[in-house]
Amino acid sequence: SFRRLLAAMSPPAAKTESAGASLSALAGLRDTIAGAIGGVVCTYTGHPFDTVKVRMQTATSGQGPIGVAVSILKNEGIRGMFAGVTPSVAAQVTENAILFMAYGYCQKAVLWATGKQKEEELSLFSLACCGSLASAFAALGLTPTELVKCRLQVQNVAAQNEGMAQTRYKGPIDCAAQIVKSEGIQGIYRGLGSTLLRELPGNFAMFGGYEGIKYLMTPEGTNPADMSTWRLVVSGALGGASFWIVAYPLDFVKSRVQVSTQKVSIVDLVTRTLREDGIRVMYRGFTPCVLRAFPANGSLFATVDLTKRAIDRLTGTPRHPPQQ
Repeated sequence: SFRRLLAAMSPPAAKTESAGASLSALAGLRDTIAGAIGGVVCTYTGHPFDTVKVRMQTATSGQGPIGVAVSILKNEGIRGMFAGVTPSVAAQVTENAILFMAYGYCQKAVLWATGKQKEEELSLFSLACCGSLASAFAALGLTPTELVKCRLQVQNVAAQNEGMAQTRYKGPIDCAAQIVKSEGIQGIYRGLGSTLLRELPGNFAMFGGYEGIKYLMTPEGTNPADMSTWRLVVSGALGGASFWIVAYPLDFVKSRVQVSTQKVSIVDLVTRTLREDGIRVMYRGFTPCVLRAFPANGSLFATVDLTKRAIDRLTGTPRHPPQQ
């Protein structure tokens, strides 16, 4: 056919570039799908911990995590632990689809910039930087859904806390509509700055921790890309814990900004909090948050990696394609 004739007449370099572009596009789509599926698993395994964390961060009382959890179960039932789960699923699917797609492309950009051929040649610092840069793109999709999630998680206790949104929401769509109605279209991006402040250092630590622990746990003579599921879970769990160890005070700031309907300066919020309550209040909810990282981030990274392997098998894509 005419198409085959054109392909036969194409110079080798053009064929190579076309094949490389196709592989890159396929890898990007694969990473997006894997991140989205991982986001769903991550949400349902970790959401009750997240609800306790947000309640502790935004409340004025000093109740501990067990007390908060018992209070939620007593007054709201098991459904209270999953308050805001729908926007949370949307948040995690959006964030992780973008995050892992961008992470893959950031690695390719670093390979091109450094003249290296394989991702295995990238240093741990380079991989951590790739994760941090990728999170900047993910934050654009994450902020609106995180805002809705936080508002839904605290609406049952908002009346007890001055400055919180007092509106009763019927669900995530109604919440988003009410925010736009009362705060304008820009209101849906309330907390973007504080989200970026959390995501950039947090994902530097998370991807650096994940890749580093995965390397340390790889048996001698094997490739980290082929490691067992339990090792992926452990690496992801410790990587997720690294995120919160580094970024938790910034997450406290983000939660306070997003549940408020008033204009909040991040600098003023931090200054006032430190002056009135001390640094310890910025770690309120830290325990359930770190505990959440073990099932949530462990399942996230394992699901992403296993999904990528499954897609590679279905499409006949080699696990370690040659770099051009």
